[in-house]
Amino acid sequence: MGYHFNGSAENQKIRNEQGQVIAEIDILLENSDYIVAVEVKSKPKNTDIDNFATRLEILRKYKDENNEKRRIRGAIAGAVFHGNVKSAVLEAGFYVIEQTGDTVKINKRTILTLNTSKGGIECADIADRCRNF
Repeated sequence: MGYHFNGSAENQKIRNEQGQVIAEIDILLENSDYIVAVEVKSKPKNTDIDNFATRLEILRKYKDENNEKRRIRGAIAGAVFHGNVKSAVLEAGFYVIEQTGDTVKINKRTILTLNTSKGGIECADIADRCRNF
């Protein structure tokens, strides 16, 4: 089973009632069942994981307030993952998206290939250990 994301958005800002930005999501991938929020860093750090989880909790609350019931998943994209950062991202229940040459791979315990040849973004089955928001 695969997932096709037919919508995407960049730099999405979530504002409170006073109009202040309370969270920003780098990339949102969407289909009828899922929203996958992607945090983009050149060199992700362990502190980025908790910060991203907090922003996803804010996104979930915002979507609930707007009667949006799709499941939200998270991914951290990076060019270079040092030390234990990649395993920490996976343990937190997020996808790892990393550049490998001129392609991108998504890691959630097994390597999944990102395929943009059909005009959208497809990836293989979402693993059971993914964290839902």
